[in-house]
Amino acid sequence: METRRPEHYGNCDDTITKLVNFLRASSSHQHRLLREFLAEVDAPANDLLLHSNVRWLSKGKVLERFWKIRNDIKDFLAQQKSPKAQVFLDFLEEESNLDTLAFLVDITGHLNDLNLKLQGKDNSVCDLVAAVQSFQKKLVILKMDLEEDCAHFPH
Repeated sequence: METRRPEHYGNCDDTITKLVNFLRASSSHQHRLLREFLAEVDAPANDLLLHSNVRWLSKGKVLERFWKIRNDIKDFLAQQKSPKAQVFLDFLEEESNLDTLAFLVDITGHLNDLNLKLQGKDNSVCDLVAAVQSFQKKLVILKMDLEEDCAHFPH
């Protein structure tokens, strides 16, 4: 079943996936250069995670890791000479794209929390229903939070 997302969020998500694949999977040489660069600049993480469409939880982890080292990735892309790297750099320098990325990092974190609760061991049906109902209430709070101070959206 295909998930429908507002276009801008979907485009941002797709671009980040393509960027990660460009950095991680396009060539082992480029991936090695990225790891060396991240180590050299003492980045908060020494590599990017490769996203798998099979596992939903991996999407949140990929986005979270990317967010932590986004500025280092921008610096790395600026050193690259390829037109594709420049396109990705332009994307990351656009403030609205970073705002969207921050929202995606936060909302996937909330969804991953629910997902993990639903997958926990020894959950009864009552536990699962309670977790879903609790998340539904949380969504109301998150919606109000988006309209106010964004306390539940730290990025």
